[in-house]
Amino acid sequence: METLILAFAIAMAILALVLYFELKNTQERVERVRTEIEQRVSLTIQGVMHDTQEKIPQIEKRVEEIAQKVAETEAEVHQLQHPEEDKK
Repeated sequence: METLILAFAIAMAILALVLYFELKNTQERVERVRTEIEQRVSLTIQGVMHDTQEKIPQIEKRVEEIAQKVAETEAEVHQLQHPEEDKK
């Protein structure tokens, strides 16, 4: 009976040791995956920010061009609606 209890205790100790190492390996894998995800997200954000910073001047220029065309169109429409004002 004592041998059976001893064998059971040894089996439980081995099981606990195996579970400990599996848990430790899993924790290390999770940490590696987390670090890799953080790096990828950071690189993606940096890439998007860089692309956006390059495009902002182009967008500003295009908005200015559109604003100028809108102003010209408004002036033409006003001129068409009130032609008598130009004759004065």
